[in-house]
Amino acid sequence: MEERVGYEIRYPSDCERLMYEIAQSTHQHIGVTTLKRLFGFIGDTLTPRMSTLDILANFIGYRSYNDLIRLIDPDNEEEHAPILRLNAKNIGLDTCVNLFFNGDFLRVEHKEGVQFRVLQSTDTTLRADDRVQICSFRIGYPVYVRSLLRDGQPLRACVLAKVSGIERIETD
Repeated sequence: MEERVGYEIRYPSDCERLMYEIAQSTHQHIGVTTLKRLFGFIGDTLTPRMSTLDILANFIGYRSYNDLIRLIDPDNEEEHAPILRLNAKNIGLDTCVNLFFNGDFLRVEHKEGVQFRVLQSTDTTLRADDRVQICSFRIGYPVYVRSLLRDGQPLRACVLAKVSGIERIETD
């Protein structure tokens, strides 16, 4: 990044300058707070969204963050590439989906259509045996639970991983 702009990012004010240069070059916006977080000027440890990583990769000359990773990681083979997006309609029945986000873990089992049964959750919103409707899972995005059924009683729809989005998806 510093090579691209020609100066070292040493101070929070450098992030403001970088924000304008990114916007001018890519015609996309990354907030100054996000840049300060990425360069360690803000102390929280939020994982950046995939869209943010894509903009940064584009700024330094790559089509996407995944293209950048493929080029700098020679051991990354396509069959071992991480799952970036998973639609419910493409998941086999009884397949388990494991989601990792914000230090939490959610394991659901696909039942049919967009219906899943919660097997395990470290997040306080969902409990084992809850029935939920989820259309898709996508790295960098929240989990949108369209409906929630607990002990036969409908509860409010909810959103998990609001801050950082899903960090990793695995199936088994």
